[in-house]
Amino acid sequence: MTRKHTDLSLAEIGDLYKRDHSTVLYAIRVITKEISLKATVREQLELLSRKLSR
Repeated sequence: MTRKHTDLSLAEIGDLYKRDHSTVLYAIRVITKEISLKATVREQLELLSRKLSR
């Protein structure tokens, strides 16, 4: 969500969460896979995204 709703780089996002940029990239890949496999995950993220966009 941070990647989608900000212009921050992976390294900057990692700094926010006290993680390495490679950990952020791995998390993005895991979540992307979950979104494609599970409708409930996709729906929850879409709901959160809509709320953040307001």
